[in-house]
Amino acid sequence: MLKAATFGVLAFSFSGVLAFPGAHSSHGHGPDVIYRDVAVIGGGSAGTYAAVRLNDINVSVVVIEKDVVLGGHADTYVDKTTGTKLNMGVADFHKISVVLSYAARLGVPMSSPGAYDYSTLYYDFDTGKTVPSFVPPTDAEVGAAFATYANILATNYSYLQAGYFLPDPVPAELLEPFGDFVNKYGIGAIMQLINQIVQNDGDIWTMPTVQLLKAVDLSLVQSALQGFLVVASGNTQDLYTSAASVLGQDVLYSSQAIKMDRHGRDGVTLTVQTANGIQAIPAKRLVVAIPPTLDVLSAFDLTDKERSTFSKFQSRGYYASVVQHSGIDPTEFYTNIGTNTPFHLQNLPGIFTIQPTGLEHQYAIYAGTLSPVSNASAQDVIVSQIETLQNAGVFPADTPEFLYFSNHCPFRFGVLRGFVRIARDE
Repeated sequence: MLKAATFGVLAFSFSGVLAFPGAHSSHGHGPDVIYRDVAVIGGGSAGTYAAVRLNDINVSVVVIEKDVVLGGHADTYVDKTTGTKLNMGVADFHKISVVLSYAARLGVPMSSPGAYDYSTLYYDFDTGKTVPSFVPPTDAEVGAAFATYANILATNYSYLQAGYFLPDPVPAELLEPFGDFVNKYGIGAIMQLINQIVQNDGDIWTMPTVQLLKAVDLSLVQSALQGFLVVASGNTQDLYTSAASVLGQDVLYSSQAIKMDRHGRDGVTLTVQTANGIQAIPAKRLVVAIPPTLDVLSAFDLTDKERSTFSKFQSRGYYASVVQHSGIDPTEFYTNIGTNTPFHLQNLPGIFTIQPTGLEHQYAIYAGTLSPVSNASAQDVIVSQIETLQNAGVFPADTPEFLYFSNHCPFRFGVLRGFVRIARDE
């Protein structure tokens, strides 16, 4: 499942006057024009948080959300028979003040997650076999490695907590492959756990160290050691239902920006396709809380430098599903590992884990690909590896049936090591 950190956003800022010509109020709302102080594109975790905070300090805001609800990666599966709700997207939150105060503002109680009484079995899902050379690290080994890792972050790279604000020159260590960094400090015991936490950051041993240090920052390490937070009801969507009631008509659902003009002296003007037609939205500021891929940003009037920067981003594929299968042991937590890969991390494309849900014959299965693929292709990956495990005798054969499937693409953005230095030099 996904880990929700704090609520960072990418913001384009504009200088200019503080009022729009002819606008009687920053809350003006005509049939074809909506005037706002801030327009937020994207109603996932970051966009919703930004909108609620702006609303609370009396800044007029509008959220442009392509879906019919707020929430982004916060997906919920509801069992048709029992009505049981399972978080299949974002489930765990960092135990930090910003999360606690935000949840309190929305009136949504938070609690510690319940204990899982499962044993973990490790198989290479590509072969269906165990890996004799793999020995799971002990809790003591993981704890010691995490302590070393946290000390490195706190001592050398505390500035990463605030974002990708890199010094000049960029420390060479941040640009080296993360696998080299891990080996240098002798903290390989944390690699399996980090791989589960960041699902899916690709072949993480090859990624720039800065990307992993940012993904697994100090607040996440502290939460991993002390315990994460979850919505007490068990349904992460409660946060967004409450936020939707706070924002009311300031959310445009089933909507998408189709044109943008950032050249006016008064800020930005968006042309938005809504469920009810075309809407113009002049705003003094713009918050962008959507994936920064060129296709997603196609409506933006990007400069050549912006287009060059965003073209360097890569994304992964991440897929959450609930599969019905009568042969899988409901007391076991199956983890995919690699036979010949560094740190025995699983190969991609492939399943990360097969987890019991507490529902009869229903299992949560999370899978990843190195780049986004179609739903059908992702499901083929899952079915193929289940069949491999069946053929190897890991559990009895059955035909897997997808009761739920969610495609979280594009997912986990990053750049190659060389581009980190190039972007900083620019």
